[in-house]
Amino acid sequence: MTINLVCDKESIRHNTRVLSQFLKKHDVTTMVVTKSLRANQKICDIFLQEGLYSLGDSRLKNIIQLRGTYQNKAELCLMRPPSLAEIPETVQYADSSFHCTQATIAETINSCHTLKKSHKLGLIADVGHGREGFELSALRAAAELIRGSPYTQLDSIACYLSNEETSEHYQATFEQICDLRKALMADLQLNYLRLSVGSSLCFGTLYKEPHLLASLDEYRLGTAILLGISSSVGNQKIEGLSQNTFHLEVDIMQEKGRQLIIPIGLCDVNPNDLICPNGVKVEHAFSDHLVLSRDSSWEPKVRGTVVFQLNYYSLNRLMMSPYVTFRFTTL
Repeated sequence: MTINLVCDKESIRHNTRVLSQFLKKHDVTTMVVTKSLRANQKICDIFLQEGLYSLGDSRLKNIIQLRGTYQNKAELCLMRPPSLAEIPETVQYADSSFHCTQATIAETINSCHTLKKSHKLGLIADVGHGREGFELSALRAAAELIRGSPYTQLDSIACYLSNEETSEHYQATFEQICDLRKALMADLQLNYLRLSVGSSLCFGTLYKEPHLLASLDEYRLGTAILLGISSSVGNQKIEGLSQNTFHLEVDIMQEKGRQLIIPIGLCDVNPNDLICPNGVKVEHAFSDHLVLSRDSSWEPKVRGTVVFQLNYYSLNRLMMSPYVTFRFTTL
C-alpha cells in the first residue's frame, strides 16, 4: 500500500515568481519561510533559481541542513528565538536570528565572542497579536545591548500579523513600528534598520491593497508560495496563484460497498485537514487507517487510489510522517 505526498515543482515556481515580482515592484524583498519543507533541497533550489536567497526557518535542525546544502549561497535566518542551549549552533549555522528576550541576546553575544563569528540579530516587536516579542517600550534597551558588541549587528525589527484585522489596523501598526524604527535609528546612529513582516495570514489583504506595503522592507512568505493561499485557516485562495502545488495519493486497501478503507490515519494527519474529492467524506478515523464513504458520483482519477487536496496543517503533518513517500510530478 502506497501513500504519496506529491509536489508539482512548476506550480511552486509559478507562485514564487508571481509573489516575489509583486513584492519587488513595491520595493519589498522576500524571505521564503521553509519550515513546512524539512529543508527539502529540490524545492528550496527553486527559490534560489528564482533569485530568492533569503530563507527563514523556525527549526534549527532545518537551518543546519540548509547550511550544509547551500554553504554560503543562501542567507539563513532562524525566525523562532533559540533556546539558550541552541545559541552556539545558531551562531555557527545561521546568518541571523530573531529574539524576544535580553537573555538570548546576551548569550548570542557571548557565543559570537567565543566563536569570533559575526551574527545579525532581529528584534521581534509585540504588536498585540499574542505572539512572542518585546514590548515596544523595551526595544531600545535590547538594541543598546546588541550595539555594544563588535561581533553583532542590529539588523531588523520583525513583527507578526494576524488575519483578523482591517487594512486600517495594518496601516496603523506599520506606522507605529516605522516611527519606532526612525527613533531607534536616530538615537543609535544607525544607517539602516529593516522592517521585516510576516505572515501569509494577512497577505491576501496586502496583495489587494499594495499601498500598505509602502513602509516595509521585507516580507516573510511560506503558505502563500507553497499552497497559493493567504491564510492557514479557511484556505483563502490568492488570485493568480496555483493551488495545485501539493496533493496526497493513497491506495485503497479495501472496498466494502460504498466504504473505502485507506492505510493512512491519525498517526499521520488530522483527517479534518484533508480536502476530500467530491463525493467522498471521512466516516471513521483510526490510528493507522481511515474509513471513507463515497456516493455514486465519485470516480477515482487513478484506479484504486483516492486523491486529497491539502491545507497548511495537513501539509506540515504529512511532510513529517515517516510513513509517507514524497515525490514530484507535473499535474
